[in-house]
Amino acid sequence: MLSALCAVLGFAVLGAGAASYYRGRDTKASMPEKTLDDYLNEGKKYFERGDYQEAAISYRNAVEMDGENPDALLGLGNAYVNSEAYEDAEVSFQSMIAMNREDAEAYLQLARTYFAEGKLEEARELLEEAREIVKDERIQELYNETIVPEPSFSLDSGDYEEYQLLELDNRGNGTYVYYTLTGKEPDKRDSLFVDGIVLSEPEITVKAKAYNGLGYSSETVTLQFHILKPVEEVPLGSREKQLVESLLQRRNGQPVYNYELARLREAYIVGTFWHLSQENLSRALFYNGNYEIQNYSSIVSSKGNIESLSFLRYCPFLKSLNIAYQDAINLEEISACQSLENLSLINTGITDISPLASLSGLKSLCLGWNRISEVSPLASLTSLHLLSLWGNEISDISSLSGLTGLTYFDISDNAVTDASVIGCFENLTELWIRGNQIRDVSFTDNLQKLGIFMGGENPIENYGKLRNRTYDMGTIDITA
Repeated sequence: MLSALCAVLGFAVLGAGAASYYRGRDTKASMPEKTLDDYLNEGKKYFERGDYQEAAISYRNAVEMDGENPDALLGLGNAYVNSEAYEDAEVSFQSMIAMNREDAEAYLQLARTYFAEGKLEEARELLEEAREIVKDERIQELYNETIVPEPSFSLDSGDYEEYQLLELDNRGNGTYVYYTLTGKEPDKRDSLFVDGIVLSEPEITVKAKAYNGLGYSSETVTLQFHILKPVEEVPLGSREKQLVESLLQRRNGQPVYNYELARLREAYIVGTFWHLSQENLSRALFYNGNYEIQNYSSIVSSKGNIESLSFLRYCPFLKSLNIAYQDAINLEEISACQSLENLSLINTGITDISPLASLSGLKSLCLGWNRISEVSPLASLTSLHLLSLWGNEISDISSLSGLTGLTYFDISDNAVTDASVIGCFENLTELWIRGNQIRDVSFTDNLQKLGIFMGGENPIENYGKLRNRTYDMGTIDITA
């Protein structure tokens, strides 16, 4: 490649765009005499202003005065790149390399031009050769971006007695992994690896390939799994079977098997209530302070009350469970889902939440609009970031002092009088305590990250430094 570049002449940088501009113009008659520095400074000024066509003209004039001036060629090439005249930019950078084979900046800019054009192989070849000629860390670093490591997984191919969750080991290295389960070679039109693959069917072939932001891809990784757990039909009542079929996105009335339920990672179970009809109610969850209802019927049931949630025992990898407007929820059935990270139980009539104490992996928990008075079972959930307890019968929250990882806390519409324990939640960014009997909120002096404080409808007497913090907080409500 470099031998071909060396044959490029400096004056070949004109390009189609600039050539048409100058065709028929008498530059000597129409332009006052300027020095090389004048043109270079003029080009820089236009470039910084974002006027890339005028910048290209100025740099072209500089090149006509000195066809071997690297600043003029570099400026002209960059002006072409920003005008998306990539072929003209290539010629400019190639001319720089022809004059000086050790010009690192020329190699870098030419490679980036190839990236912009999607000429990935040309860019890789250029950088591979350049790193042997020019000892510049930037070239090596850019070359490294053309080499994408294969995705690495948590499991090896083989036989497994139980269902497995296949996860990425090298997540976060700037790549995106696409995969297939059909034996097809994966590309960017296939499934994006986001949150693990449940391996529950007897025979599974996983093919995966990593891509980076430039568009380079790794070699394909192929894994083959044999799951030896026997296939069994799951016993379900009629109403529960309707729910499960909805969650599995099928309506065929056929038996439901254990390996099918094992694939569930999220479930939304919503009853019928007064302001939404059964037909348009489809999703209810609590997230970052908002009760949300949307139309995603493929993952939701709105068929009224469900007598049993026994199917949850067959969902070892369930990550998110949101239940709203259901009666007689059995928390023992929910506690079987030890992979849960997000749990929302809204208006389900629960009083005793002790079964939730075993869900140590929970990061988000919403128990709004229930009849809870005792919250001490939550003290063990030290992984929580979001905790919402609004609309209950809670008067004492002192047992929650160990939940120091909370960033969001809501105890609105309860009967709390002493909220001093909240001062232990030093990571809080949002706090809702509206509608209680709290007189002292000086504990907020410890909450330096707090950006939203909703404390209205409380008989507050001691504000601490809160009134002086309106300048550094997004929202404060302390209305009586």
